[in-house]
Amino acid sequence: MEWWSNTDSLQRIAFIPHILFGQIVSYLILLGLMRKNWHLSNRDLLKYALSLNILGLIFPPSLITLDAVIFLLAVIRIIKSRRLNQYIPLFLIVLFSLPSQIYLLIMTRQIPWVALVAAHEVNHMLIPFSDFLLSLGPVVFLCLLGIVFALINRQKNMIPFILYLVVTYFFAIVFTYYQAQSPLRFTQTGLQIPLGILATYALYCLTRKISREIIYGAIMIYILISFYTMYLSWQWQYSFITARAHANIPAVPYPPQTMYPLKSWMDAIRYLRDYTLRSDVVLADITAGNYIPAYAANTVYFGQVNTYDYDNKYALLQIFFKGDMNENQAKTFLLQGNIKYIFFGPQEKDLAGGRNLEEIYPFLKTTFQNDTVKIYSWH
Repeated sequence: MEWWSNTDSLQRIAFIPHILFGQIVSYLILLGLMRKNWHLSNRDLLKYALSLNILGLIFPPSLITLDAVIFLLAVIRIIKSRRLNQYIPLFLIVLFSLPSQIYLLIMTRQIPWVALVAAHEVNHMLIPFSDFLLSLGPVVFLCLLGIVFALINRQKNMIPFILYLVVTYFFAIVFTYYQAQSPLRFTQTGLQIPLGILATYALYCLTRKISREIIYGAIMIYILISFYTMYLSWQWQYSFITARAHANIPAVPYPPQTMYPLKSWMDAIRYLRDYTLRSDVVLADITAGNYIPAYAANTVYFGQVNTYDYDNKYALLQIFFKGDMNENQAKTFLLQGNIKYIFFGPQEKDLAGGRNLEEIYPFLKTTFQNDTVKIYSWH
């Protein structure tokens, strides 16, 4: 249910800064173009082309969406005004933003970045569109009403936001079938912003047709329901986290779960941070393999789903920790992986069947040990 967390923009942006950057910058660019009334000087052209390339390098789906919106707006304005020259700069900034996408296209054909594309092909993050729309609540229906009012009232300032919604869902549908990217990525481009703007416009129009008291009363009821829903959500999350903390099961959670890591487990990662080189490669199972780069800054042999050659590396990792290699095979495996340290915590011990790793591979030397984790080196 990866799509579910995307309905809560605050949940996503709290710990994924590149998505937040993409949302903010794309809408700042769009608003800047609107304030210029889509007329750009050479200086504006350079400024926006540079901004779009930076946007494309940090969060490509935002650039793809914004470029499509700018292109469509330029086409619409040319058809209506029949003045091609006036809107050529809009086509140019779209054209000048392509270097960032060309660079990413070339880069993601190289090892290890090719794994980023492969991960989306293998783990295609789809959207159940009907459920996704319903999860957004009344704002969807107000937004549709806002679109109707904007078209009836010929509100030009609302057209970019309408196009943003249309383009977002268009790309989400396209990438549902073309698996070079996950459609879910296009719900992360700031979809809540045009939804909110158009819904607010709908409420504004309704206040001119229906008694303000009725509209304001409905808004207050909706706000109170929203706060009550947030309260219930907080209660559920608090009780869930509390129960998990008391249960302390499993010691190392996977797949990702709401659970704090053990202090002794983190002490071992801090040891790697303080006493090893950042270039030293560490072998660990998937949970430690995700924590170690973040908290110790070491390179890991195997980490998240974007690991290059994920399936083969995971198979070799399991064979190693299960003790299914002889000494020469284990040394060859560690040498070929450029592995210097082995992280042996609860998850790795489960693979080893509760045995200590030095019992299986006597050439390993213990460099760190506490009640939860051993760290081995071998040369």
